[in-house]
Amino acid sequence: MITGAASNVGIACAERLAHQGYDLTLIARDRQHLLVIAARITDQSGRSVEVLAANLALADELTRVEAILRRDASITLLVNHIDGEPAGLDSRTLMALGVIAPARLADALAAGFSARGTGSVINAASVAALVPCPFSRLH
Repeated sequence: MITGAASNVGIACAERLAHQGYDLTLIARDRQHLLVIAARITDQSGRSVEVLAANLALADELTRVEAILRRDASITLLVNHIDGEPAGLDSRTLMALGVIAPARLADALAAGFSARGTGSVINAASVAALVPCPFSRLH
């Protein structure tokens, strides 16, 4: 499962994982764009690619995706990635997508991963996280 799958990084990640043999679920806000990406990856790799339109900055949509993660034992890998340009997001949305959603999605998988003895989470972050911003404090 890949969040932010409609961005360049998300697409590249999906393509690479499909070629490594993973079936995928792609998550992003734009369902139509995801369908195009999914069809292309399926054609190129032969892997199953599902799409799930969701804006993970919205609490109800995040809760819906968490429920899927909790009940789907076939998920062995989650790639958390922000869809779009983080620098253009307001602070609430940036926190929701960059901190809250990844933590909650990983937590939704934790019990299943532990019970099965396998599973991985990759959190991809923007290089902007390393750049000082106004009011930041460097140690």
